[in-house]
Amino acid sequence: MPRLFICITIAFAVNFAAARTLFLAHYDDSPDGDFATGAAVAEPVPGYEVAKIATEGRWQGALAIDNVDPGRCAYAARDNLDIRQGTVDFWYCFDEDETNMYHPLFGWYNMPGNRENGGFEAYTQNGAMSFDVYSPSSLVQAGYQVDIGKWHHLEINWDCTGGDGNSTYNVYVDGRQTIHVDNGKALKAPGGRLHVGMWAYAYGHCLRGRLDELRITDQIEHDTNFSPPVGPHPTPGTAAGFATAREQVAAELVALSQDVDHLRLASSQLVDGGDAAAAQIVTDRRTAVSEDKRALERIKSIADEDQLHELADAIRRDRRAIVKALEGLYSRHRRFRNVTAEMKLEVSGAPAAWADVDGDGFADITMYSDSWRNEGGNGFSRQPKIPAGCMWGDYDNDGDLDGYTWLGNRVYQNISTPGKFVFKPGMLLPALPAGKDISNGTNRSANWADYNGDGFLDLFVTGYETGGMAPYNDTLMLSDNANSFTSQTIGGPSNSRGVTSCDWDQDGDVDVYVTNYRLQPNRLWENDGDGNFSFIGTSHNALGGNGHGIGSCWGDIDNDGDFDLFVGNFAHGGQPQSRFLENLGPEHGYRFADRGTCGVGYQESYASPVLGDYDNDGDLDLFFTTVYGHNQPRLYRNDGRWSFTDVTAAEGLSNIGAGYLAAYADFDNDGDLDLLAGKALYRNQTVGNHWLRVRLEGSGKVNRSAIGAQVRIHLPDRILTRQVEAGTGEGNQSELVLHFGLGRHRDPVELEITWPHNVGVQKVMTPVDRVVTVDVR
Repeated sequence: MPRLFICITIAFAVNFAAARTLFLAHYDDSPDGDFATGAAVAEPVPGYEVAKIATEGRWQGALAIDNVDPGRCAYAARDNLDIRQGTVDFWYCFDEDETNMYHPLFGWYNMPGNRENGGFEAYTQNGAMSFDVYSPSSLVQAGYQVDIGKWHHLEINWDCTGGDGNSTYNVYVDGRQTIHVDNGKALKAPGGRLHVGMWAYAYGHCLRGRLDELRITDQIEHDTNFSPPVGPHPTPGTAAGFATAREQVAAELVALSQDVDHLRLASSQLVDGGDAAAAQIVTDRRTAVSEDKRALERIKSIADEDQLHELADAIRRDRRAIVKALEGLYSRHRRFRNVTAEMKLEVSGAPAAWADVDGDGFADITMYSDSWRNEGGNGFSRQPKIPAGCMWGDYDNDGDLDGYTWLGNRVYQNISTPGKFVFKPGMLLPALPAGKDISNGTNRSANWADYNGDGFLDLFVTGYETGGMAPYNDTLMLSDNANSFTSQTIGGPSNSRGVTSCDWDQDGDVDVYVTNYRLQPNRLWENDGDGNFSFIGTSHNALGGNGHGIGSCWGDIDNDGDFDLFVGNFAHGGQPQSRFLENLGPEHGYRFADRGTCGVGYQESYASPVLGDYDNDGDLDLFFTTVYGHNQPRLYRNDGRWSFTDVTAAEGLSNIGAGYLAAYADFDNDGDLDLLAGKALYRNQTVGNHWLRVRLEGSGKVNRSAIGAQVRIHLPDRILTRQVEAGTGEGNQSELVLHFGLGRHRDPVELEITWPHNVGVQKVMTPVDRVVTVDVR
């Protein structure tokens, strides 16, 4: 076993330079800096006037750079920038955009007009964020969306203490790492200028927008994702600046204490609990707790701002060391661990559903004809079988989850008691287009949702095809107060595979997306609120590429508060690949923009996708199954701004094997999403980020399972959005309890719950790192 020791040292007497702000400009009244260790005066650029101040800034005024009233802005680099290490951050807003137009944001050139002498610059063009380090040029780009009229935060930091070939640079957009440069050239002596919103003198390109709150420091402010500032930076040397510095140090010290706890917990999970290193960490932690308490008291007595910054730097360095140690643990031991045998579980590989069948607070499993009870997160016990293809929802609103199976087309009423599954064969539903005997698998998926707003769950069942590839109709079955169901076909025959439901247009009712095979367009059905559906896939750009569609899933990929769509396509060579569809929101009639693959690498036999925040960083990540043996399922981490990275091997999910199974649940209730895939259950061992699980319960006009309800958490830098859904991908169902990863956000959050069919919006405050149950009010 690898040994892991940490030593946390916090001292007030330090012998390194104090972290300090080198330059700060608020742009409220003047383009000049409000504070600078060098020259604070805004310099004109030959041929232009100094840029003027606009009244509409991020908080007050802003630096205006445009072509209508030409103005440019630069500052002396000497003494306002540290070439060894540092950070520049600011807010920017595009006021206009032109095809192929460059949008320069920030650049430092060692000599006026000479970019080839140890400088760098950041700009956007053609849907890419670009960062270039010169001597010689080494351009790095990442996908980027231009949002006209919206403020974004940019941070660039550098560590050149290793010299040429060993220098690193990071670019963060809205707190998300967008670009990382390793083994770069070092910056040279700062004899030139800092160019804001423009390029060097020979170019006429400019930001065409506004820039605000430009700050430069001599420290690396962040090396992981973070929440952008929620207000202007305090000016150094002022009472407000000192008070803010004191608050920041106290917060950093509390965060350090939590980081050590996370590392200790991760070590106990990933390393044998009896290992001497884990025991040593516990001992060290007890000592650190008392030191933290004393340090918090001493902070109150510090009267020197530089001394506060020195302490903050020491804490940040310790926190960075802990983050690296945590990353090292995950890289050696992997985040996901196959616990199938340990949990006494057998997994067939067929599509499956997670559901708390016996109501004990732990998610159970049904797959094909097998049922497994979760024994408190410590294992599973086999239970009476239920026919294949089961989706769960409380159709009779009696407080437990009932199962619909398309093999036999029947609802099974749940009369289980804690510890034992008991199912009563319920009503036989109206005949599907393929007939009652559909053992050939002519139906592949179904969704529970209240499509007509009467408070009872209805069913949408896909048709697919016979062995001769003849397509069937999709079927809607509306519940009559759970006493019977009335069926009707939806649209013409199609080779339907997956179905998933969502109120993507925020009009209060639940709409449907059907994924079609055989190079057919997918179908986006808009609900009028009464269960009448209109096809709008073409008008809303939601056809999904006309590929061999198998499964799709809804999720707020970009954390802007609305539901985007991932469409999974099986694709022979040259055929349409899987793609992300971005919901453009109310400003564009909730139409979709095709974002393409966003980093999802090509494999021929992709099948059933599922979205979930596996690392609790606040983004929805993608797990995607494959069905041919020469392909392998993949886990793609969401890196923000429509960019995904394959982390399958790094996270411990290599060689899962072909299949359609992909469903998430926190089966051990420890705050992270565990994965059922291939023929295995994978326990997630994430530690270090905060989380929240939300269980919703309806009544009256809201179905008891609260399927169709949406929950939003507004954080300073993003909106986290989830929905209660009964079915995703092709024939799979994740847990009905909603899971939110919160990253480093540890404060209480407000839940904004939108109940289906315009019943109302309910707001609830709650601490994090727990399961919370909310009833409709």
